[in-house]
Amino acid sequence: MFKYQSHSALGHPPMSELEHLALEQCRLIETIERCPERESGCIISFKNSFAVSSLFLPKDERHIMWCRRKFALMEQNGYLHPPKLRAGLAAIWQVPDINT
Repeated sequence: MFKYQSHSALGHPPMSELEHLALEQCRLIETIERCPERESGCIISFKNSFAVSSLFLPKDERHIMWCRRKFALMEQNGYLHPPKLRAGLAAIWQVPDINT
């Protein structure tokens, strides 16, 4: 987020660099989630970084569905996402059924 804000203030956000960082964050989340020694509900600890990373991931069907599954998993584990985040992601991904 710091890189986005600093480059945005200068007028040229480095989207390719932010996309790379978001993909790396998602790789780490997926690796930890697949680890056999992980604790139940470990995905909730990534709620903040995952929400920010999801803004900069590629906007194709594969990445959108992956994010939606992870958000659903967080909600199954007890974390409810704020309506404003849902509305923002629905607008970015152009998927209106997220709000319902």
